[in-house]
Amino acid sequence: MHVAALAVLVGSWVAASMRLTVEPDEAWILLSTAETWGVQVPRTIATGLPTITTGGLHLITHGILALLSLDVLAHRMITIAASIALLFLGFRIFRAAGNDHGLALAGTVLLAATPGILLQASLALGEVMAFALLLASAAHWTWRGRNSASAALVTGLLFSLACATRINLLAGLGAFLLFVAVFHPGDWAKLRRAALALVVALVVNGAMTALHYWFGGGGLGEREAALLGAATGARTVRNLPYLLETFEVANQHFPFLLAGGIALVWLFRRTNPRSDEGVRANDLAALLIAVGGVMALAWLVRAPIPHLRYLWPATACLWTGGILVLLDWVNSQQKRQPRTMLHLLVAFAFVGSLASNVRALIVSDSSILAYQFMGMSPRYAAPHQAMGLDFMFQRKQAQMVANLPPSARIEALALETSMPIVLLSGRPLYSLDHAPKSNGGRFIVTTSADYRIWSPGPQFSQWRATHTRELFAAGGNALLQVDPSAPPAPQDRRSVGGHTW
Repeated sequence: MHVAALAVLVGSWVAASMRLTVEPDEAWILLSTAETWGVQVPRTIATGLPTITTGGLHLITHGILALLSLDVLAHRMITIAASIALLFLGFRIFRAAGNDHGLALAGTVLLAATPGILLQASLALGEVMAFALLLASAAHWTWRGRNSASAALVTGLLFSLACATRINLLAGLGAFLLFVAVFHPGDWAKLRRAALALVVALVVNGAMTALHYWFGGGGLGEREAALLGAATGARTVRNLPYLLETFEVANQHFPFLLAGGIALVWLFRRTNPRSDEGVRANDLAALLIAVGGVMALAWLVRAPIPHLRYLWPATACLWTGGILVLLDWVNSQQKRQPRTMLHLLVAFAFVGSLASNVRALIVSDSSILAYQFMGMSPRYAAPHQAMGLDFMFQRKQAQMVANLPPSARIEALALETSMPIVLLSGRPLYSLDHAPKSNGGRFIVTTSADYRIWSPGPQFSQWRATHTRELFAAGGNALLQVDPSAPPAPQDRRSVGGHTW
């Protein structure tokens, strides 16, 4: 039963990789990665400065593939493989923690049902890969790294690769050292090995990130500083209302009560006598809970926007720590009822995760799904808007853009969210009225996200109706040809919340 549940959930990830639209961050990162590896790509806002927030193993694997192809589905298969590897790693950890085959499989199904995993497991992003490396690092420390300096060195290398793959995992390194100091007081040998692992992780991660930036052609000018500040959240203005709204976003995705409950149950279980395997499982759970809690706090105060994929590694740490605590409790019981309750819980988690995945397949627009998480896109379809066909519409739109004359001026209502069209068409896009002058005609690209997230205002809508004609329009995606005598397009774009952009 558990194997069948895993097959169904993994199958839904594969289906999502084929049906979800290309997500803007996904396209941005792939374009930047390809440029870093010397592949010729269109010059856009995604190029000219390497996206060092996602690098490491993601940069290596997707860069090698980019030398052969920029086909999105091929790149998404790397993430699918990483997701399957994560499940296999989880199963091995659950078995090593002293659980029998059935309990370990139950824990693996729960791991596959981690909240928010679909977008991470099906798009060509680095979160699943980074979390798998982080989980491997924590498990290696628990079983081997704390026992010798040479093993601690390997732990540090794994940590460095995880942090280079997703830079926001750096926040967890401090939690790692603090965890060892708090839960192994007076054990100076373990503390020295933890410090060694931390130093190795920081040095190697710094070297990998610097090489990524250098080979990607990054500079030290004002543009680079501004983009890096925006990407890392350094330029985001944070006040109390912003922090409370961000907390509420996280609380709806992974309730604070659930996180606190996991920590309290772990604390209660820690006081009970157990086998060596149980002690290691308890230590690994504590490390994951500590790292996840610190990363969630860092996301709250440092994330540039309250995006699910920035938060997901933290919630995955907390969730996996909770699975370890749950399996440890069930394994310690001599009665049959706890196992029955666990299998019922797994069934509920499977049904809930599958229902969420099927809904995502029906919506099919990855940008809308991501912004629904942040409360910035409505959870209903626009009137008469087709559902589940957005990937096909996006492909058709990109093909039409690719077939435009080489001298065409192609602009986008929202340039940031139009990077998928750049990746799929191989043509550069520009902001409204910022395309180089030419005699090849002027065209504008809009996407469904433009109307379900940023909602163009009445001035642009009137200008569009008066001065453009539709060459293609389906599912909110459109390719518009602009009248040569048209005045400049109004910069009239708003978010759902009413903020003008």
